[in-house]
Amino acid sequence: MTIALIRARKGLPVFCAVMMFTAFYLLLSSTRGDDGAMDDLVGATSVVAALAVFARLAMGVPNRQAQRLWHLILVLLGIVCAAQFLERYADQMLDALGCDDAGDLILMVASPATLWLLARFDPIPRLARSVLWLGVVVQLTSMSFDLLDHILVTRLRIDSDALEMLIDFSQFLALQVYFIGVALFLLALHVERLNRSRNQRAVGDLARFLFIYRGLYDKLRYPNIWDIRLPLVKPVLALVHLYLWLPKLAPLVRAKFGKPIAVQLREIAALGFNHGLDAQTYYMFELYRPAQRQAAAGYLARFETKNGLFKAINELFPPHRDNRRSKLGDKLMFARLCAEHDLACVPLLLTVENGAPALGEGGLAALRRDLFVKPRKSKGARGAGLYRYRGDDVYVDKAGDILTLASLIDRIAAQSRDQALMVQPRLINHPDLADLADQSLLAVRVITCLDELGRPRVTHAMLRILCMLEPAWPTEVELAAEIDLATGSLGQMTADKKEMACSWFDRHPITGIAVSGRTVPQWNEIKDLALRAHVAACSDRFIVGWDIASTPDGPVILEGNSYPDVEFLQRVHRRPIGQSPMSGALFHYLMRVEKERMEGA
Repeated sequence: MTIALIRARKGLPVFCAVMMFTAFYLLLSSTRGDDGAMDDLVGATSVVAALAVFARLAMGVPNRQAQRLWHLILVLLGIVCAAQFLERYADQMLDALGCDDAGDLILMVASPATLWLLARFDPIPRLARSVLWLGVVVQLTSMSFDLLDHILVTRLRIDSDALEMLIDFSQFLALQVYFIGVALFLLALHVERLNRSRNQRAVGDLARFLFIYRGLYDKLRYPNIWDIRLPLVKPVLALVHLYLWLPKLAPLVRAKFGKPIAVQLREIAALGFNHGLDAQTYYMFELYRPAQRQAAAGYLARFETKNGLFKAINELFPPHRDNRRSKLGDKLMFARLCAEHDLACVPLLLTVENGAPALGEGGLAALRRDLFVKPRKSKGARGAGLYRYRGDDVYVDKAGDILTLASLIDRIAAQSRDQALMVQPRLINHPDLADLADQSLLAVRVITCLDELGRPRVTHAMLRILCMLEPAWPTEVELAAEIDLATGSLGQMTADKKEMACSWFDRHPITGIAVSGRTVPQWNEIKDLALRAHVAACSDRFIVGWDIASTPDGPVILEGNSYPDVEFLQRVHRRPIGQSPMSGALFHYLMRVEKERMEGA
C-alpha cells in the first residue's frame, strides 16, 4: 500500500528523478575544477531531507528518546547543509583548523549509531529501514574517499578534481537515499494512521487518502490554472497559501488569542503533515483554537473535492438521462431543465451568443423592466451586471451611464463575443430580508446530498450576501450566516476572505442591521424546492449546492452547483463535515469508491 501511495504522490519520484538527473549531468560534465554546483545540490537535498525529518516530528513521535534522536538527525543534516553551502568560501579556514576531516569523522560515527538507536526507540518498517542502512553504506563510502583523498591523489594518481566531484556526488547520493528512506517511513506511518481512523468523524482524512491513494484526480478545477495535472500543485499551493495568509492573519491571532507566530507555524506544519491541510484552512476553520484543531480530521478541502473526489462519487450513480450526467454549469441548460420539471426558476428574457440575440417568451415587451445580465457559463457572480429600467426604453447601468433598449442589446451582443450571455428579470428580496442588501439579490445556499439509500436530504444551509454586487459597499467579500435546518434561524455572520477571517458578527458588518436570530422567510418551501430539484434534475449527483432566492412571490432557484465550495461552508457552520449530517452518507460512498477501485484494480 505504501508503494502505491508513492506512485500516487508523484511529487516524490519526480523530485528524486530531477535531482538525480542533475547530479549525473554534473558528474559526467566535461567541466572540471568547479564543483560548486554539486555542493549546492547536496545542500539542497539536505534541506529537503530535513523537512522530511521535521514532518516525522510533526506527526508525533512515540517517546522522548526518539524525539531527541530525530533532533540529532536535524543537527547532522544542518551540519551537512552548512558545510556544502559554505564550502567554496571556507575551505582554507577549515583546512587550517583541521575541521574538515574531523566533521567527516563525526558524521561517519554518528550516522550508523543514530540509526541503530532510532530502530530501538522509533521502530521503522523493514523497507524504509533497509533504504536508510543503504544510505549509511553510501555515506561511509563517500567519507572514506574524503578522508583518504590525499593518498588516492598522491599514490594512485587519481585526478584531484575528478575525485572531488565523485566525493560530492556520493555525498549527494547518500542524502538522496536517506531522504527516500525517511519518506517511505512517513508514508508507512500515514497509511497506518489512516487505516486506524476510518470513521465518520475522520471523513476528511479518509477523503484525502482515497483521493491520492486511489488516484481520483480529474480535471484541475482548483486552483483553476489550465487543464493540467502537476504532481507538485498541492505543495506549491500550500506555500502560496502560507505566503498569502500568514502575514495578514498571524498577527491578528497572536493579538486576539495570545498564540505566538512560531506556534502558529508549527501547528500549520503539523496539520499539513498529519491531515493535508494548509495555512488557508488553518485560518478559515479557526484551527488555532484547540477544540477546532482536534476535529481537523473531519474537514474537507477544495483541492480534493473539486479536483476529482465528488466526481468519483458521482460515478457510483447511473446518468440521469440519455446516458449523460446532468449538467448544472450551463445556466441556459439548467433553466430549461427546471422549466421541464416545473421547478420555480428565473425566466429567460434574452440569450445572446456570438453577437446574435434570441428573444425569449414575451419578446421586447418583457425586457421593459430592471434586468440582470450574467454569463451562460461562469462561477459565482463574475461577469454579472444590473441594468435599472427608467421607463420609455431607457436603462441605467451601475456606472450611471444611460442606454436605450437598442443600445443595451447592442452592448450585450458585443460582450457576448467573448462569452455567451443571458438576460433575466431582476428579482427582489422578500421584505423580511430586504434590509440586508441594497441592490443585490440574497441567495440561500442549500446543500443537498444523497443518503445511503440514494434519497436526497438537506445537510447545510447559509444565507449569502455578495458584496461585489453592491457598488456602494467598500468590500467585495462574500458574507454568510448559518441557517438552522429545523427553524430557519440565522446565526452569526462571517466572510470568506482573510480580511475578516477572525471576525464574527451578530449585526451586518457594513450596514449594522441585526442578523443573528432572524428567521429566513419561506424556509420550509426553500428546503422542499431544493429536495425536489435534486430528485427531478440531478439524481445522478451525490451533492449539489442550490442557490435559492426568497422573493415576495415565493422561493426561486437561481442555480445549482455541481462542485460546491466546502471550505466556506464549514467555516460558516464552525464545524467540519465529519460532524455534520453529511458525514454518514459521505463515509458510506467513500467506502464504496474504495471497494470498486480495489475490485477494478
